[in-house]
Amino acid sequence: MSIKDENGVNMWLFAEKIASIRDKVRFDMRISTHDVARLCNVQGYTALTNTPLVLPLPPTQPAVIDFEYTTRGSERKESIPVSRLVRREAHTGCPHVAIRGEHMGLIVDISSLAGENTRVVRFGESKRKKSNILVIRSADLAPVQVHSSP
Repeated sequence: MSIKDENGVNMWLFAEKIASIRDKVRFDMRISTHDVARLCNVQGYTALTNTPLVLPLPPTQPAVIDFEYTTRGSERKESIPVSRLVRREAHTGCPHVAIRGEHMGLIVDISSLAGENTRVVRFGESKRKKSNILVIRSADLAPVQVHSSP
C-alpha cells in the first residue's frame, strides 16, 4: 500500500507535531480555489479537532480539513482539500506556529520580522529577555488563533 506525498501542498497540517496542537490552535488561511467562485480568497480558520488526521495518510484517505469561514454574514464549516488553502504570511500582532524545522509545532509570538528570518519567543514568554529569543525562518511560520494555553 502506498501513501500520499507527505511533502505535498499543506501536508504539514497532518504532521504529528502539528496535529497534536490542532485542538488548541486554528490556522489562519484563505481559500485559493473553490467550486463556488465567490468563495475564492475567503479568509477563515482550520477547525479545532481532538481527532486530527496524522501522516502517513493512506491513498484512500482524502487530504481534507474542516475549514470555518464567514460569507454573506453566515458562518460556514466545510471539509476542503488542503491543496485548495493558502496560509497567511508571518506578521506581527498574533501568535504563530512553526510548521517546519527543529521547532515544528512550537507556538510562538513574533518579536521582530527581519527579511527571511524572524525573531520569536515561546507563546506567553517575555520578549524583553534575550535568552527567550529564537530565530525561525519567516517561511516556516503560520499565523494562528490560540484557544487554550499550550
